[in-house]
Amino acid sequence: MIQRIRISDIPKLRRKGRSSWELYKCVESCEYLLDTRPAKYYEQIISDVIKKGNCNDYELALIAATLMVREDKNHKPISGYLEIKLDYPNRGRHRCFWYLGTDGNWYDFSTSKAFENTKQIKKRNLHQAFRQAIEYQIENFRKNNQPALLALHAKNQDPHVDHIYTFDKLIVDFCRAENIDKESIEIVSIGQTSQCFVDKKIESQWQQYHQEKATLRIVSKEENLGRKRS
Repeated sequence: MIQRIRISDIPKLRRKGRSSWELYKCVESCEYLLDTRPAKYYEQIISDVIKKGNCNDYELALIAATLMVREDKNHKPISGYLEIKLDYPNRGRHRCFWYLGTDGNWYDFSTSKAFENTKQIKKRNLHQAFRQAIEYQIENFRKNNQPALLALHAKNQDPHVDHIYTFDKLIVDFCRAENIDKESIEIVSIGQTSQCFVDKKIESQWQQYHQEKATLRIVSKEENLGRKRS
């Protein structure tokens, strides 16, 4: 069965039933694909569609979105309508999704590969949310350590605030201490550069944990960026 969707309707249908604070945009995904829920949530939806052989408008928009974020396919429509079907490949026993290209031919596409990209985006944005939640503590440390900053400036070196016990390890320890599944933490974008936690309780717990556990120091940019993080 072939299903048709207007490309301009994809973002609207993807937002259906979701409040605005739950949604965020990724530059790489052109706002089409994911919001705050983990990728595995959407992967399960698509898996269920393949099993039952049909989909509603919301599910169709999700499937179409996984195609729209891909950039390695030829003849992909970029405006107007998108036609998608679920069918068997020329060789293989498992059904997959196909789209009708502008050249009139059908092309199969992988939804899972699109999620691989967005998982990396989510990982990066989550790290940024952890960082920005404690930025005020970093700024306070800078203000209280002006002599060290000035000393590096005098040597024409850029000063950085470094975690002696690495930032990534602090995040892992925090999640373990609070029994939090890192992958399930929901974040939301504020503008195009800021990320923050949806759950303000987690944000507050993290801020307190960082305040108590983190040991900071002023180092040069070269020393900070050249340090091993593992």
